[in-house]
Amino acid sequence: MDLDREVDRLMKRIEQKVAEPEIIFAAIKQLVGSHFAARVPAELGAFNHFMDMSLNRRLSGSGLAVLTNDIKKRIAALNAVCYLQAAKADIHWV
Repeated sequence: MDLDREVDRLMKRIEQKVAEPEIIFAAIKQLVGSHFAARVPAELGAFNHFMDMSLNRRLSGSGLAVLTNDIKKRIAALNAVCYLQAAKADIHWV
């Protein structure tokens, strides 16, 4: 599953006023959590805190687009941490 595409789909539901932001944010947190919980729990906690704090942001127009990009950047950061941890585990010191 492509997390970026799924985040776009969910955030469009806020723009279309199909669902309340709290419900969409909970869905995003659950989706991202199920993907990263076992690998980067501390970083996932920071992501969840960001999502909780983001509910206070402007969720319409350009504000929604900026928030969607911020969420994607944070997901990319979680992916990078996972990649670095995997690379670190693969390093064999001589």
